[in-house]
Amino acid sequence: LQIFSKDVNGSIKIRIEDTKLKSLDDWIKSNNIPDTAVPQDKKLGSLDAKEIKTGDRLLLGAIDQKILFTVEVPLVEEKFWMKVYEKILSGFTFVAPVADNSSGASVSESDVIFEGEEVVE
Repeated sequence: LQIFSKDVNGSIKIRIEDTKLKSLDDWIKSNNIPDTAVPQDKKLGSLDAKEIKTGDRLLLGAIDQKILFTVEVPLVEEKFWMKVYEKILSGFTFVAPVADNSSGASVSESDVIFEGEEVVE
């Protein structure tokens, strides 16, 4: 997901992807972050996260159940985009999916009939 503004240069990228990384330290190493950039502890929803500011961007990463969550903010129009970033972090939450029982009808296995597929050539 990439968030843009029609009035301000820059954007915020939010990525959610599978990962083989085991820890946030591995994530930091995989991004070739300079040793001078000191990671700060943050939260992304209920997850522990690390925030790193480099010369040209701000990165936030969190890992949960082999899923990597990242937020990247290029430091262009920093004052504007940092307000947006803080708003995203303060409102970010994880919500469990809710089963849709709106029809009120239940279907049991005996109510389902599987028929063979017919191919027309």
